[in-house]
Amino acid sequence: MSVLVIIVTTSGNNKICVAPLCCTASTKLKLYNTCILPIFLYGSDCWAISKSDARKINAFDQWCLRMLLGIKWYQFVRNDDVRRLMKQPKLTAIIQSRRLTLFGHIMHMDDNADANRILLASLRQTGEDN
Repeated sequence: MSVLVIIVTTSGNNKICVAPLCCTASTKLKLYNTCILPIFLYGSDCWAISKSDARKINAFDQWCLRMLLGIKWYQFVRNDDVRRLMKQPKLTAIIQSRRLTLFGHIMHMDDNADANRILLASLRQTGEDN
């Protein structure tokens, strides 16, 4: 039996809600994309992610997709096959596209805008360090 696990945090108290899901994989994926991903990706356009963080983020995403399909760890299903079956991009790819979108918005701002000045100053400082 497949279950949906939701962790609810209220003022420091974590509660785990487990609800059985007797529905198709596409319905589960829609729930994942509408309920879990927006919470996880909130503010991701401003994150500084290391390679270690990227591996952990992709591992979490892969774990979620496997849970949605009911695939156990001992069934030896390749990660590429799971991702291809669900037609879901990697979370790090989503984060990168959001960061590039934010960068584009900032670059199109007026030259006197605070965000644009901060970005250009940090780019200049990075160029001087190298």
